[in-house]
Amino acid sequence: MRDDAEILELIRRGPEVTALLWDVCEFDLERAGYYSPVRLSSGLPLEGVAGDYTGGAFFLCGEPSPSRPVLYASSEGEAGVIGRDLAAALAVTIGLPS
Repeated sequence: MRDDAEILELIRRGPEVTALLWDVCEFDLERAGYYSPVRLSSGLPLEGVAGDYTGGAFFLCGEPSPSRPVLYASSEGEAGVIGRDLAAALAVTIGLPS
C-alpha cells in the first residue's frame, strides 16, 4: 500500500486523476488553503491537503509519518475522522461522495 505522501504526489502529477477526483467527489488539492482555522483539542498538528466545493477541508492529523488519519471539516464547523489514512479516506469519499 502507498503512503500518504506517495498518494498526494500521484494526484499532483496526474491531471487525469486530479480531474476524476474533482468530478466524482470534489476532492481538490488546489483548495487546500481555502478553509477557516481548524485545530484539534489534543493540540496535535493538522496538515491541510485538499478542499471541496462546499468550503470543507481534508486534513492529515498528527505528526508527519507515512500514514496519518484524515479529518474532514465542513464549512459549518462540523468535523470527523473519515479514514485511518489517505487511501481509506479517498475510498470513503469516492464511494460516498455526498
